[in-house]
Amino acid sequence: MIHEPTPEELARIPKLGATGHLPRSEKAIAMNLTFLSSQWHLIEYSHVDGTAFGFYMPEYAVDKIKWGYIDYGALRDLHIDGYEVERNVNWDARNTLSDISAMINSVDRLLIGSSLRCTYVRNMMRSSVN
Repeated sequence: MIHEPTPEELARIPKLGATGHLPRSEKAIAMNLTFLSSQWHLIEYSHVDGTAFGFYMPEYAVDKIKWGYIDYGALRDLHIDGYEVERNVNWDARNTLSDISAMINSVDRLLIGSSLRCTYVRNMMRSSVN
């Protein structure tokens, strides 16, 4: 993993079940991990077995989010054709799904009808958001 978090950084992620009382859209996203154009957003983490809870978002598509448990160790060790998962070290751990959705929708509104509506632009947006 590029920019692998330290044990201290992992310890700052809420424990599994700690945010269960909050609506999904308002849960703070503790960590953002990217592999190619897909992202995993970690909200809770088990320091015992490395299981995380959060969501997977392919291609910055908020409408295709999949919530569930994530095997952090498998993500950390993922290597395919020289690519590996990268932790966004500039991620603001106060961001919520509502914040991400609003940012992506703002960019999409600006790009409707434009041939620039592609991964390149969304990657630029991701860099500025993070």
